[in-house]
Amino acid sequence: HLLAGAVRRMILRKLTMAWERWQEVYQDLKFANRMGGGAIRRMLNRKLSMAWEKWQCEAAEMKRQKHLLAGAVRRMILRQLSMAWEKWQEVYQLSLIHIS
Repeated sequence: HLLAGAVRRMILRKLTMAWERWQEVYQDLKFANRMGGGAIRRMLNRKLSMAWEKWQCEAAEMKRQKHLLAGAVRRMILRQLSMAWEKWQEVYQLSLIHIS
């Protein structure tokens, strides 16, 4: 659970940074639209598009890492469950020997 929390915080931090960058570029775009400069608008649209693509990339990476982490946790839980089952069978078999 500690590893999952650390990975989640790292991913959320990156995602937040990408989102904040996108918002910053968006504010720049709004300013340029008020000013009416065509060249500035084109430049900022490019920056906005790049920021949006960065955010999408970060979101996809977060989804990928979440999937990987869920698989690792699931394997760990199943391993512990299997070990408990094996132990139960061992104890049961020993109890049969002692009863006979």
